[in-house]
Amino acid sequence: MKTETVPTEKYLDRWSIWDRVAHVCLVIGFILGFLTGLPTFDYGLFGWMIDLVGGKTNRAFIHHWIVPAFLGVAMIVSVIKFLKMKGTDAFPTMKDIKDLIALVKRWLGMKVEEPELGFHHPGEKFVFLAALASLIIFAITGPIMVFWIGSHELFLWARFFHSLAVMLMMVVLAGHFFMAISPSNWPVLKAMFTNGKVHIKWAKKHSPKWAEEVLSE
Repeated sequence: MKTETVPTEKYLDRWSIWDRVAHVCLVIGFILGFLTGLPTFDYGLFGWMIDLVGGKTNRAFIHHWIVPAFLGVAMIVSVIKFLKMKGTDAFPTMKDIKDLIALVKRWLGMKVEEPELGFHHPGEKFVFLAALASLIIFAITGPIMVFWIGSHELFLWARFFHSLAVMLMMVVLAGHFFMAISPSNWPVLKAMFTNGKVHIKWAKKHSPKWAEEVLSE
């Protein structure tokens, strides 16, 4: 009778230190950027928020320098990670799309077979690519608006794309946030903001293919 080998290590490394740094910087940078950027988007509606950060000078300093510092770290780490990824790890595949549809159906209460997932939740790839695209747009349009590079027309185009990137990031982070706070994902959320490790039981249930690959090494 074949017996299953029980691993002595109960936790698996899920997130590297750089993954965790990038996530923290992205969250802090976007929240600060969103709060300090709203008054310039519509002063009549959001002008009162300027007082929350100590006035116009502080608002400008935070938005023009502190926010880019946090988002810059997140972007650099994300770009390096993207360049190191294999094609199927970086870009969604047909399997990812089918798995995502199956998960949505299960979420709606429909009886469909649960897909066997690898390291990535099928939605994570879309989230990562959308966030990376937004960060790159911020990096291009931000300096144009802060330093008034080029013509007034270029400034208006930069502001337009900057706003689009903000809306894209809002949708992405909102969806990612609600996925992360699901009780079934609390272990991986905790891992992202602590030591990067998840319990083997969680890995086998939610990322069985990834767990199998790690345990077979």
